Amino acid sequence: MDKPTWYKIDLPIYDTSLNVTFVRSHKELYKVALKDGAALTEKDKYVEMDGLFYYNKKEHKKIIFVLPTSNRLIVHETFHVTMHILDDIGQEFNIESHETHAWLLDYLFEEICKLKDAL
Repeated sequence: MDKPTWYKIDLPIYDTSLNVTFVRSHKELYKVALKDGAALTEKDKYVEMDGLFYYNKKEHKKIIFVLPTSNRLIVHETFHVTMHILDDIGQEFNIESHETHAWLLDYLFEEICKLKDAL
């Protein structure tokens, strides 16, 4: 297993960032995430996760995707990130604020797709 390349997506308007990497297997996802401080259990080793959003030991937001990665999975994990970023600043998800969530999700989706397509 090679050391993964992490790509940073800065989000200065929210005073945060997201780190993204792509790996080749479920086993590699588990090993990278566990080493990085994701709250995984021994049982998680046997779950074939295709993607994972987590906070690492330093409280950095991270996503690991197993290649090949579908756009559907990118949207799924990006939804988790969007909810956490906006929750961190006290932005609730409701009828008055859903546009903020939609714009952030769209931005993160596009940035992650650019990374994936460049591989």
